[in-house]
Amino acid sequence: GKSTPAPQEIKLTFFCLSETLVCVLLLFHHKDLYLKKYKFTQNPDVFTRHSAVLLSFGILIFISIIFQIILCLLKGHFQENTDSFSGLVPPSSPLLWLSFFSALLCGAFCEEFLYRFYLPDFGSELFPVKRFPFWEVLSVLVFGFSHSYLGIAGILNAISCGTILRLLFLKTKSLA
Repeated sequence: GKSTPAPQEIKLTFFCLSETLVCVLLLFHHKDLYLKKYKFTQNPDVFTRHSAVLLSFGILIFISIIFQIILCLLKGHFQENTDSFSGLVPPSSPLLWLSFFSALLCGAFCEEFLYRFYLPDFGSELFPVKRFPFWEVLSVLVFGFSHSYLGIAGILNAISCGTILRLLFLKTKSLA
């Protein structure tokens, strides 16, 4: 039969730390662009901002469910597919749990900074393209294809969710 891979714990890696450091340095270096574009704009009130976040979160969950249903239908069954997670085990010590959550936060920060702010905004400042949201589309596609390890359903899910997250960023004027 099939041999199962050796279990692996999720750990904070040097790559993850260095990627986060690069993103922090880029954010610090380009903070003037961020402040120029978003700081002096009219911020929505707290209710509007939070309702946009909650609505977007609901849409993201709905999109993910739709893609999971489509994937299950294409596979011809509705049973849970655990192939992609069969080699993962939960962290086994408090230090590894800390490492896991640190890696999660670093990854989330890098994705939000790179795909929601840096690529679309810095790209359009550096190379303006008229009449077509080139950098908006490119950033969403790059985000989607960076999830290619999840297969075609993962790519399409990431493209859909990336679009919603960029719209949310433009609405709230905040990476947070």
